[in-house]
Amino acid sequence: MKRKIIAIILLFSFSMSFAKNVANTKLLKDKNVTKTDVILLENGEHLKGEIVKMTKNAFVLLNENNEKVKIKNDDVLLVGFAQELSEQEKYQLGFLDGKRANKKRDIGNAIVGYLLPLTGEALVYMFSLRLPFNSEVLPENVKLINDYYYNNGFRKGARSRAFNAALFGSAVWAIVYLINN
Repeated sequence: MKRKIIAIILLFSFSMSFAKNVANTKLLKDKNVTKTDVILLENGEHLKGEIVKMTKNAFVLLNENNEKVKIKNDDVLLVGFAQELSEQEKYQLGFLDGKRANKKRDIGNAIVGYLLPLTGEALVYMFSLRLPFNSEVLPENVKLINDYYYNNGFRKGARSRAFNAALFGSAVWAIVYLINN
């Protein structure tokens, strides 16, 4: 008799935990559940809605009025996501953080491009491969530092920013060369 009662209790507790997992899964897949992402701008304004697209230079937010709003990356101070990020979104977020983190090195990379025209870009591109530091990324993105896709995006963003700065230095060198000759 005791064995039957224990078996019924175990079966009941197992079925309850299974039902709870099924209910949570259905809740996550339900289209009526609103997902509210938040973008905090540098001027203090915050926008709410669902981020439907992230590009190298901007976010596209579907706001509460179902209007698409494009926000430039330079205007964004903080991004809060309400849902799990896809691999592509992690990559793009890393790319944006990589560009933002490498902003401090623009002058140095431009000088390298100026002093070593045509080869400076290649050197800067090769040696700018690096991983993010906690102090370089937004506090909300620190959890992503060990993510493979985020790190690949960060490296690509940092390299892109470094290469463009070195290219600018080479362009300045070319202008100065053409003016003097």
